[in-house]
Amino acid sequence: MKLADFEHSVDGKIVSRGREYYEDDCVMSLRETETNRYTAEVEGSEEYEVEIELNDGGTVVDWDCTCPYDLGPVCKHQVAVLYELRDMLGAQGEGFKKQAGSGKQADLKTLLSGCRQEELVDLLMVLARDEGVEERIRLHLGRDDIDSAVEQSRRLIQTHIDNQRQRDGFVTYARVSTAVRGAEMVLEKAQRELQKGAAMQAVRLALCIMEEMIEFIQECDDSGGHISPSWT
Repeated sequence: MKLADFEHSVDGKIVSRGREYYEDDCVMSLRETETNRYTAEVEGSEEYEVEIELNDGGTVVDWDCTCPYDLGPVCKHQVAVLYELRDMLGAQGEGFKKQAGSGKQADLKTLLSGCRQEELVDLLMVLARDEGVEERIRLHLGRDDIDSAVEQSRRLIQTHIDNQRQRDGFVTYARVSTAVRGAEMVLEKAQRELQKGAAMQAVRLALCIMEEMIEFIQECDDSGGHISPSWT
């Protein structure tokens, strides 16, 4: 597949998910390790490493990702890197040098580090008006006991699912990837707890996700593989 129009060669749902990762700056770094061979780190439920190799004609001849996705040749993390790589090579062709992902993150971190606490609070309150942002802030910063955290996580997962239901309660193929975003947020929370050494909290959150996803798989069209085997 050609880097210039790789979207035509990848499942549309995977392209959509990868585009979201790219636009959310989840590609943390991208570098050329050998001639026409690139390595990237992508932040998802954990950090994954993606490798992409091009030939001199701009065709993708080899690709790999350390994530467990096995329902197709290309995963969402690879799509995010392909978008980032296309942008980077396009910028270089115009005479600019761009450090993908990491540069954008570093600039943002520097900007936020220079803000006063009151400014950051005001910013978060404004952002919390957008759908789903308040729940993500509460999940990320919440300091409740583990029972409360699990119950809050369960409500977050169910809210995202319920928002995508049809009148008959079923969630169609096109809406499943959006419906599981609450579960993805909780998984990120579990990963952070594990990194902090709070193994029991991480396990409780992971079990909460599995319980909700096992029930949800009976109420949706998961032919795109967004739930099984990824969650169950």
